[in-house]
Amino acid sequence: MLRPDVSSTTPSAPAASSSSSGGAPLQGLRPFLGPQEIPASRRSAQASISSQPGSSGGAGDRSSSSSTGCPGFPESCPAPGSYFGNKRSYAANVVTSNFTFGTSSSSARETNCPQVLKTPLSAGNPQRSGYKSWTPQMGHSATSSSSVSAHSPSVIVAVVEGRGLARGEIGMASIDLKCPQIILSQFADNTTYAKVITKLKILSPLEIIMSNTACVVGNSTKLFTLITENFKVNAAESKITNLIYLKHTLELVAPLKTSLKNCNTPLLKAYYGSLEDTRFEIILEKIKTVINDDVRYMKGYLNMRTQKCYAVRSNINEFLDIARRTYTEIVDDIAGMISQLADKYNLPLRTSFSSARGFFIQMTTDSAVLPSDQLPSEFIKISKVKNSYSFTSTDLIKMNERCQESLREIYHMTYMVVCKLLSEIYEHIHCLYKLSDTVSMLDMLLSFAHACTLSDYVRPEFTDTLAIKQGWHPILEKISVEKPVANNTYITEGSNFLIITGPNMSGKSTYLKQIALCQIMAQIGSYVPAEYSSFRIAEQIFTRISTDDDIETNSSTFMKEMKEIAYILHNANHKSLILIDELGRGTNTEEGIGICYAVCEYLLSLKAFTLFATHFLELCHIDVLYPNVENMHFEVQHVKNTSRNKEAILYTYKLSKGLTEEKNYGLKAAEVSSLPLSIVLDAKEITTQITRQILHNQRSTPEMERQRAVYHLATRLVQAARNSRLDPDSLRMYLSKLKKKYEEDLSRAEQVSEKTEE
Repeated sequence: MLRPDVSSTTPSAPAASSSSSGGAPLQGLRPFLGPQEIPASRRSAQASISSQPGSSGGAGDRSSSSSTGCPGFPESCPAPGSYFGNKRSYAANVVTSNFTFGTSSSSARETNCPQVLKTPLSAGNPQRSGYKSWTPQMGHSATSSSSVSAHSPSVIVAVVEGRGLARGEIGMASIDLKCPQIILSQFADNTTYAKVITKLKILSPLEIIMSNTACVVGNSTKLFTLITENFKVNAAESKITNLIYLKHTLELVAPLKTSLKNCNTPLLKAYYGSLEDTRFEIILEKIKTVINDDVRYMKGYLNMRTQKCYAVRSNINEFLDIARRTYTEIVDDIAGMISQLADKYNLPLRTSFSSARGFFIQMTTDSAVLPSDQLPSEFIKISKVKNSYSFTSTDLIKMNERCQESLREIYHMTYMVVCKLLSEIYEHIHCLYKLSDTVSMLDMLLSFAHACTLSDYVRPEFTDTLAIKQGWHPILEKISVEKPVANNTYITEGSNFLIITGPNMSGKSTYLKQIALCQIMAQIGSYVPAEYSSFRIAEQIFTRISTDDDIETNSSTFMKEMKEIAYILHNANHKSLILIDELGRGTNTEEGIGICYAVCEYLLSLKAFTLFATHFLELCHIDVLYPNVENMHFEVQHVKNTSRNKEAILYTYKLSKGLTEEKNYGLKAAEVSSLPLSIVLDAKEITTQITRQILHNQRSTPEMERQRAVYHLATRLVQAARNSRLDPDSLRMYLSKLKKKYEEDLSRAEQVSEKTEE
């Protein structure tokens, strides 16, 4: 059971800003704490907290929890089932809805929190009114209804990671000191600890407690390291940056409204109406009362850092103004010191800055000025790129440290002001979700218009057929110097299973991905890269393409293939689009062919649109048994290499009907390698014997060919009856072509009969 040791924790704010509060991180992870000593008033307040009844709850009954009221709130803390009743406590509701509640028997009998409860951040520090002389605090809003509020500065969280058989499990206990109800949760997390970090960011805890073994210097756990990275200055800096982005975004609402004002499309009119929400102006006005008008997003790390330092208006926080003056003086001192060094050594020194090194000295010179390539011994960490020298000095390093310390103080106090500001605009935050939806939809429509106007894409049709004339890969077009080779695709209910063969690197995998991308583009409303396209609405798109193993789940390449194909077989239906690339490569040939045969027959029974790329040429003869199977292959050309007296393969990337005529292309690749010639010759002889025997056993009969011809004619006639938009003369010509094709197929069947008799 997790027990957050409240009595052993220390306040998380420095003595210099004792009246401020906010989401400062845990002991040992507090980015804003200096070596200041904790005031006696806070130590006494902390002792009073640890002695309050119900401050540490047991696990209790996980299926029940008490609804306890919190002092100063108009609403009582709700039961677990009502956490989404109050929309204004959205962030708190999100996190608490995933927690399992547990209360001690003593706290369960109480109906209200203690009326007198001092916190470490409020003891002995009366709140002042107004921005001007008030060090901002971040507290419960009057509308909060959660026992663990996302806006509270008094939430303490204990985190523990499972070991041994429980590895991967995370235990978390959180308690709000203003309403001592402990919340216990246990959940599985991945190696990036995304769930832990997300929950902690929503809770914005005052302190995070972890075991001593997880915090050992030089041997800390990955979870401790991640929490350190996410709950230090970067967290405060990120929130300040996001507020600047929000201000910039809201300032663009008015120009966006102007652009949509004269649109007549009902959809764009609806978006224009959503932008007339008055809450955008309310939020922007609240932001402008705190943030300077000229603060905006700027390119460059140093420029953006300056914007964040001076984001908050002057005279809102006196300590912030002092810290900014200190920062400005340090930056001026750095520039003055480098100027003095330039005069002292008579060198063309200039001040430079980078995010990694901070302020450093840079000098551009040539051998005439510095013939010996020697710099004064005062300069250290010298690096040279062409004729530019970069270096620093001991004094400059110390001043950089002072600058960073001053910057941390600025970020901390700016963060506190920002938190206070955010607590005021939380009640209006729902309009931002609508704004996000509007902007994202307009961005998508703009992308569609761009693809439609500036490319050779075509508007797709939706029928019961997947037909693409001269389609190409849309991403390959963007990254390739030359335009990709275009290919045709035709899949119907009567020919719904394509087996694609061809040598390695002939384009099979790229073709499968091209079909999937075109299907997705069509169904989201985009034009498609083709001369003509028709699609059947796919309820799901299943792919099995990758060949990697999975060491985390102890799955080999073959086992991962089987898991993925099992998922497809269990979930696919007749409205699915299935793309499978070289199934069965992870085991021996006989078993791989057997598995592929069985999978193909099952997918054929589903009547889903399926493209199956393989190197197992034996699978191509499944069309003898199933007339709705079509064989396709990628062509290659053989080019004679006169210098080496060998043939080379030229890939055309063109898709053609029928089985690939390339035989033993694996052996041809072996010839190019350094394998001994005797081994290659033996392999060719053995392969020829095996292939001859397999083809003899799988030879089709004349009756099968006749049935195939009848089947193909029937499916084409049904398709024409359903979807034809041809005029009578064109339809008559099309039916004449079908008749001619049927007669050719019957003639081919007679030829097979004659060969069989011979």
